[in-house]
Amino acid sequence: MRWIIGAFLLVAPPAFAAAPPAEKTPAPQPTFEELRLARDSLLESMVRDYGYSLQNGQAVKHIPQPTPAIALDFYRAEQGGVASGPDASFFRYRDGKLVGWGNTFAGGKQKGYTLAQLLDSFFGLKGRLVEGSPSLLQKNLPGDWIILDSALQLPGDAPAQLEKILAKDFDFHVKLEMREVERPAIVVRGTYKYAPTRLDAEKEKADPDQWDVLRIYEDESQLNEEPGGAGGGDFGLFLNWLGEAIDAIVIDERSSQTEGVAISWRRHTESQGSTARDRTRTNAASVLKNIESQTGLTFTHELRPVNVMFVTPAKKN
Repeated sequence: MRWIIGAFLLVAPPAFAAAPPAEKTPAPQPTFEELRLARDSLLESMVRDYGYSLQNGQAVKHIPQPTPAIALDFYRAEQGGVASGPDASFFRYRDGKLVGWGNTFAGGKQKGYTLAQLLDSFFGLKGRLVEGSPSLLQKNLPGDWIILDSALQLPGDAPAQLEKILAKDFDFHVKLEMREVERPAIVVRGTYKYAPTRLDAEKEKADPDQWDVLRIYEDESQLNEEPGGAGGGDFGLFLNWLGEAIDAIVIDERSSQTEGVAISWRRHTESQGSTARDRTRTNAASVLKNIESQTGLTFTHELRPVNVMFVTPAKKN
């Protein structure tokens, strides 16, 4: 008898290439109206549930770090869902409602606004309108801040309240005092008449009702660079920016106050960093000449009494 030994070959089933993973459908982007409703709801909750409010007679408030997570939620809603947030935020309190107004991305161990930045944000005091030692003005003050909206025009008790907050929350003792002193100033006169730069002429021609765009620059080449700062609002606020750019106090004595005119501005003098800024401050005449050509106004150098915020050390109580 012959035995046949069979060999069995185990054959793997045919291999098939794995199907590529299905592409994920991008999440739909929220509409402007959805973002607006989300922002409004978050702001209302911040006021109602998280202490972002001012009581009667209160003009300033500090929200210490770590600030509540809802503040980051608000920033993300405001910016369309970005992941990272600011180091600190600044809010105005208007008619019982919270209004997001600004953010800082300071970085470093002490993350927040400096005292100089708060005086600017709270009262519109820039550059030579504040006097004090760098060790005081550059003090970092982490956390979120709230200011009564009307304090920008009428500071009232706000500086004194800020002093108390700085002492209590930071063990930082200073005196904030407005004084009228005589200082060299630049006086603005004339009637405002907008004449756009070459960057904005076509836009102005296409839509004369859009915001007037004023550009702070020294020479034409800077208009080819991205601006290093921007803002919008009334003409007085623009003059504060202009004064900081040329390191001068600017006084508004225009014959008409351009009420109802929406103004925005771009600061090209900072686009190359501090070197460009320092160079521009030594060429203030060139900057003013360019503003004159955009506004039809005149700028003259005079000695004037002005209100200046003095920041000095105070004794610990």
